[in-house]
Amino acid sequence: MLKVSLETLEKMTNYGAEDEPHRRVAGNFALYSAPGTKSGSAVYFELEPGFELGNHTNGAEEIVYIVAGTVEVTIGKRRIKFQVVNWE
Repeated sequence: MLKVSLETLEKMTNYGAEDEPHRRVAGNFALYSAPGTKSGSAVYFELEPGFELGNHTNGAEEIVYIVAGTVEVTIGKRRIKFQVVNWE
């Protein structure tokens, strides 16, 4: 079993182009082929309120796990809003 600590994961900050000041994300690949996964990956992102990751495409299925706040995801032409739910 591979384990990752988000507290010690080195985070890289990526910025959008000069004409895209609303794009800024900090994160990194928590799991991928180099540390031993056979297929797939887990990517950790931190987004500040009002900022976005930006559009991207890939062939893999994605799981979005939200620790805090609300995230809006666009899949094709559908926009879906996800938020943290307190199950207590």
